[in-house]
Order: sequence, then C-alpha cells, then structure tokens
Amino acid sequence: MSVRKGIILFLTITVSVALFIIIKTIDKETWYLIAHLHPRVIMMTLLWVLLTWTMDFFTLKVLARSTDGDFTLKEGIDIVLINYFGAAITPLQSGGGPFQVYLLYRAGIPIGKGIAITLMRTILLLIILSIGGPIILHYYPNLLPGVWGKIAYYYVISFVVGVWTVIFFSIYKPRAIKKSAFWLARRFKKRRIIKKKHYYSILKFISRELDNYHNNLKLLFSKKRKLLFLAILFSMIRLFSYFMVLPTLIYGLGLHVSLIKILSLQVVFFFILFFVPSPGGSGVAEGGGAILLSTLIPSSIAGILSVGWRFFNEYIGIILGGIVALNILKKVSAEEILNITKNQKDREWI
Repeated sequence: MSVRKGIILFLTITVSVALFIIIKTIDKETWYLIAHLHPRVIMMTLLWVLLTWTMDFFTLKVLARSTDGDFTLKEGIDIVLINYFGAAITPLQSGGGPFQVYLLYRAGIPIGKGIAITLMRTILLLIILSIGGPIILHYYPNLLPGVWGKIAYYYVISFVVGVWTVIFFSIYKPRAIKKSAFWLARRFKKRRIIKKKHYYSILKFISRELDNYHNNLKLLFSKKRKLLFLAILFSMIRLFSYFMVLPTLIYGLGLHVSLIKILSLQVVFFFILFFVPSPGGSGVAEGGGAILLSTLIPSSIAGILSVGWRFFNEYIGIILGGIVALNILKKVSAEEILNITKNQKDREWI
C-alpha cells in the first residue's frame, strides 16, 4: 500500500466511523456534559499526552545508549512523533518503525541498531502487557461479557504465548529465527516475489540484520540491565499516562466509574488494536471503543468520548508527526523509508 493510499484510507475510515458514532449516540445530555467540561480537564488531559511522549522519548534514548548511540532533543521529538504518522497510514500500524529507523539513521545510528532499538521499544510494551493482560482477565473475567469476552480471553493468552516465544528464540535460539527467515525468502523466490539476482544479497542482508539484532538484544538483557530496567520503567509510565487520558475525560464530565475497570478495559483493548489490519487501527478503535465504553457509561456520551480519547491519544500525534514527515519527504520518498530495511545502499555500516 502506498503512503497516499494509506492516508486516504485512514482519513476515510476514521472520519466515516467517527461521524456515524457521534450522529447515532449524541443527544441533549451529551451537549450538556460537554458544555460543562472545565478547561482544567483539557489541560490535564494534554499533560498526560505530553508525559506519554516524554516517556517514549526517554525509552528510545535509553535503548539508543544501550547500543552506544544517541540523539539530540530535536531529533528525539521527531522520532517520537513520526511514529504516530507512520503507524496511522499502514496496515497493522507497521509503518512507524521504518520511519523511526530512518530518523535514527540520520542521527548517526546504523540501520541494524535502529531496527533493534525500535523492536525493543515494542517488545518492552508487549512484555508489560503480556504480564498485565492475564492478571486483569484473572481478576476481572467478566470485563468483556458474553462470547466476545471469551474470544478476547483466548486472544490475549495466545498473544502472551506468542510474545514470550519470540523473545525466547530471539535471545537463546537466533538460528531458528534465521532459518525461518531463509525459508520464507526461498518461498518468495519460488513465487517470483523476490528476483533471482537479488536473492543471495537479500539472504546476506537478513543474516547480518538478525545477527545485529540478536547481539544488541542479548547485550541489553545480560550486560546492560540497568539501562533495560530504566527502559522498562519509562515504558510502564508511558503506558500509564496513555491510559490515564480516558479516565481524566470521564471524570471531567462528572461521570463516576471505577478507575481500575477503565484502565483494565484499555489494556485488553490495546491488545486487540495491536493486530487490527486497518491503517492505524482506524474504525475499529473508534467503533470498538464506543461499544466497550457503553458498558461503563451512558451510550449517549460513550461515542463522542471514544472519538475524544482517540483525538488526544492519537490524532494530535498523527498531525504533528505528519508535519515532521512532510519535511523529511522533501528529501526522500516515503516508499524508500518504508522499505528501508531492504535498501541495499545503506549496508556499509555492517
């Protein structure tokens, strides 16, 4: 999918679903609650958003230092924000990483190390969620009632097993991952997805990338545990501040709901959004959020609150990240950035 198509698809789905939800759920009570929303609530919500970005910045900086790399404040802000834009325009939110790797490369960090940094950032989030998710479902088995609750339960358990399997093989059985990657490359060659003349150079590239990723990952878990601890701590604070946006808006509207339930619901929903195929989770995030929120608060406010939650947690970052991306796209095409891990010109660092 091209970047232009990704942007169009994201905007089309997001705007359509958001308008549908608002039109279907809004009433006089909605307008009354919004009219009485104090400006302090908006300021507090923005502070949570700012804290989320700050913790993401420090997480990336610590991980960069674990690979003997670093970046400036301005470079770090761009790296954090562009992830929102990249994730929003690609299926499975997969485009944020390549954009970040490109900016890390411009900051003087080799591509292989940049990939390790962005992957570790994601892995740390998954580790935290994979521990918190099952605990929440154990203590709140009826958090998602009915058939969907059971589906979510098995989804989370499968997700947890998958995450820890990948982490185990990444550290202790890197050859198995390499063999799987080679097998996939051979399949692509047979189906002519990969051209024969590029096949061996791609195998060398995959081998070197995986070795670099494995070495950095092992180094972080074995010899640089202090930096790993800091990265985990920053990631936990980042998740907490991200999840606090919604309860701040709910309480600001004068609604009374259990804080634990709101946070728990978001953790489980966060799992689901990780693998939504639409660009940036568009549509599913707004619609699913409205449905889940309606189990805790009146449906008349659940719809617009779901859109508001997405606005503060995602849309602001996407807009600012888009501005950063526009400056970058003056020098290099977006397709080149999204295919950065396949670029054969930038391998001299290996």
